[in-house]
Amino acid sequence: MFTKFKNNKGNFKESLINDVQGMLSLYEAAHLRGHGEDILDEALVFTAIHLESVASHLSPPLAA
Repeated sequence: MFTKFKNNKGNFKESLINDVQGMLSLYEAAHLRGHGEDILDEALVFTAIHLESVASHLSPPLAA
């Protein structure tokens, strides 16, 4: 299901970075991962990095 967020090289699509709400949803979904769900482990790292980088530019409550 989450492979649709990846490009043909197996990386998360750069276009996701511009969709803060989508990134936040993916971040939250990644927290529900089970053991061995590698794509969600990768999603957690990807979204955390990019959400942290834009957090200071967001308005409340999204910034929180």
